[in-house]
Amino acid sequence: MANRATIPLQQEVTLTLDGRELARRKLLLAPRSAIAESFDRLSVSDDLLRGRVSLGDDALALDNQRFFVYSSRQQLPLLIVEEPAARSNQAVYLQNALRLSRNPVFRVERIAIDELKAEDLQNWAVIIMNDVSLPGGELGEALAKFAAAGGGLLVTTGTATQRNWASPYLPGSPGRKVDAKRGTAFNITDFEADHPLAISLGARNTIDLSLARIFNYRELQPAADDRVVARYSDGAVALLERRVGQGRVLALTTTLDTHWNDLALQPVFLPFLHQSLRYLTAFEAYPNQSEIGSITDVMRYARALAGADATVAAANDGPLIIETPSAREIRVNRQSPLLALTEPGFYQVHQATPSGVEITLAANIDPQETNLETLDVDRFVEEIRASAKPPVTGAALTRRQASEYEQQQQLAYAILLAVLALTLIEALSANWIGARRSIRTRGTG
Repeated sequence: MANRATIPLQQEVTLTLDGRELARRKLLLAPRSAIAESFDRLSVSDDLLRGRVSLGDDALALDNQRFFVYSSRQQLPLLIVEEPAARSNQAVYLQNALRLSRNPVFRVERIAIDELKAEDLQNWAVIIMNDVSLPGGELGEALAKFAAAGGGLLVTTGTATQRNWASPYLPGSPGRKVDAKRGTAFNITDFEADHPLAISLGARNTIDLSLARIFNYRELQPAADDRVVARYSDGAVALLERRVGQGRVLALTTTLDTHWNDLALQPVFLPFLHQSLRYLTAFEAYPNQSEIGSITDVMRYARALAGADATVAAANDGPLIIETPSAREIRVNRQSPLLALTEPGFYQVHQATPSGVEITLAANIDPQETNLETLDVDRFVEEIRASAKPPVTGAALTRRQASEYEQQQQLAYAILLAVLALTLIEALSANWIGARRSIRTRGTG
């Protein structure tokens, strides 16, 4: 909250969720000051919440409300599958790293492979096969269908026997275990630069995987349709990807604990793991609020907010129906679902998802637009001058004029030559015709 006046201001701030007032605070804002007020962590269970933070009335009511939405669907369900007799603390680093994710929040469960049932796979967005013997039969077929339907699958190799790796949803063909020489280690030094995972990590300057020491890995020979995402310092495959239908499968040829490496002890482990899982689920964060004047791709927003529900509904042909904050109705073509936000409040989107799934956008005024402070003219002029193109110098102008004059001269010379050529042709033609007539006259006489 900001007080741009020259006198103190007493205010009251209110937090409302879905029309229910949850908190109210009284504030005293000093002249020309800004303060931040935080509310206690709130426990919410609904799929979608409409939130509003409000101030009491003042001289400018336009910026006294801030709208936002919150979706619990951003909590991605994740399953860790291990051997019944897994190593002690095999998933400790993995689980601790997953608990630190905030966007999205991973809802993590852990299960032994012999307890996993085919009908339960649809409850998860991504499954981590954490150094486990891969199943065949009905469960193996269910895993293949899970991936083909858009599920994410991360497979790590280790001491467990890699049975049934020949399944069509798994990348590559596993080979022998490779040990580093005593006192040495391999490093992950070659990351494919144009892979989306490398780009997302590189944008955060966190892609230095070479700090991790890899003491053991399992050979993995890529198939023709597989994509090598990363390699070790000896050229062997470290991370391999296969696209299966709508889903993605990543195979890491070492472990996610300290059994074969110290990757889990490195600072890069956290962003690497989070970004890998975001990539596997094709996760796209939704904006909890937008500003008036912006253009929103409604279907892209719906997919980010509601996930697979919006993807299924995207096959419909009918237009999207959008109810504005002022209760107007707007129809948007599904093939070009762009919506201009023109008023503050909540936009309700209909027919973007199956019934029962709510899609709401929150639009707000840019706070700078309500700043009534006097414009600093000198600063405005300086910014205009800084952004303006440098003026054309006299020398540059002379060179340009000379170039244009030269081009005009060349054109004039070309026209003159053409005229001279036509004149010469005309003269020769006239002489030739005159000579023919003279010969005929002498012949007749």
